[in-house]
Amino acid sequence: ALGLACAVAVFLFAEKEYSINRQFSNVENLYRISSHWKEPGMGYEVTTLAPIGPLLADSSPDVIATNRSWGGSVVVNVDSAAFRETMLICEPNYFEMFDFPFTVGTATGALNNPNSVVLTDELALKYFGKSDVVGETIILQTWTDNAKLTLKITGVIKKPGKSSVPYPYEEDYGLYSSTSDLNSFLDPRSFESWGSRNIPTFVQLRDGADPKKTDEKLQDLLATHCPESIREDVSLTLDPLTEIYLNDSNGEARRLLQGLFMLAGLMIGLAAINYI
Repeated sequence: ALGLACAVAVFLFAEKEYSINRQFSNVENLYRISSHWKEPGMGYEVTTLAPIGPLLADSSPDVIATNRSWGGSVVVNVDSAAFRETMLICEPNYFEMFDFPFTVGTATGALNNPNSVVLTDELALKYFGKSDVVGETIILQTWTDNAKLTLKITGVIKKPGKSSVPYPYEEDYGLYSSTSDLNSFLDPRSFESWGSRNIPTFVQLRDGADPKKTDEKLQDLLATHCPESIREDVSLTLDPLTEIYLNDSNGEARRLLQGLFMLAGLMIGLAAINYI
């Protein structure tokens, strides 16, 4: 009985792991541009060269949208209280590409205007003691000059579960602001320069599009536009969102699940022998 119970627990865990990233309604059309560098330390697999996403969107009729983002820690002031939170700065279509459920407000246009911010229901309760906080304001301390930036809350989302977006996905993001305010937090060249190689970039294809053709366009753009000094050290791939959690870090999560399945099979086999 114990062996069967352990096997069931393994299968339930595996089901949860295999479902990661599949919570998005358009997941079959979502991809990440991944980078594969010649040497460790040159860059990360899960991020890529800053200009490549917009170039791909402009060059491929199969690409509906791309989205880039950057995360970091920020000090938030609400009335006289101060909090340190983790914030994602993302291009305005972030919530239209990734349909995290909104509890207040709507995804469409939530980050279109400068000085806008979306936060989780958890932070809404923490700051204001209620969830309906659209129209309220918070004050952030900027990264570039330690000035104060007032942001208006335009939406509240349910606290996201585990997924490969945003990156780093081990972070517990509670605030989402727009790249319209990028200058207050990063050098704008971070999203423009080929030397900027740590920008998470996701791609949404139209229904029925062949991802192989988009991947071919990606290779053409890298060869045509990227400086040779960078291009010679990296290759890019267009990877399905449904697969990247299991395949990242040389397939670490997939190997773990395979090992657990073997263990569960052994437990079931032993339970069957003991029963006989």
